[in-house]
Amino acid sequence: MGGITGHIWSHYEESDLGIFSLWLWDRLVEIPGCILVGLLGLIVDTPIISLVALAKSPLMLLKGWRQLILDLVGQPSSCVACGPFAGLAIVLWPLVVCATVLSAIFCSPFLGLFGAVIVYQVGNHSSPINVHKPCNPYAFSDCSNLNCRV
Repeated sequence: MGGITGHIWSHYEESDLGIFSLWLWDRLVEIPGCILVGLLGLIVDTPIISLVALAKSPLMLLKGWRQLILDLVGQPSSCVACGPFAGLAIVLWPLVVCATVLSAIFCSPFLGLFGAVIVYQVGNHSSPINVHKPCNPYAFSDCSNLNCRV
C-alpha cells in the first residue's frame, strides 16, 4: 500500500491525494478572481443600481398616479365600494415608490457580490454550455443545449 502512513488520510492512495490536491489547487486559484469581481461589483454595481433607481423614481411616481387616476375615472358607477380603495391607492403610491427605491438601494450590494459567486461556479470551464452532452435536435427537451445542430 503506497499511502501516507500516520496521517489522517492514510487510507487513501498517493494518486488519490494527487488528484484531490490538483482539484483543490484549481479551486483555490479562482478565489483571487472571485474577490476581484466581488469588489468590482460592490464598487460599480452598487452606485449604478442605486442611481438608476433614484433616477427612475419620479417617472414611476407620475406613471403610477396617471394609471391609478385613469382606473378611478374609468370605473363603472355601480362600483361604489371601489372608489375609496382607489383613492387610498393614489394617496399611498408615493410610499410604494419610496419602498421600491429603498429596496433597490439595499439589494444592490448583494447583486454586485453575486458576480463573485458566478465566477466561482463557472470555475475554469471554457464554456458554461456542456459540449459533451449528447442531444436530440428534434426533441423539445434538448433545446437548452446550444451545440445541437440539425
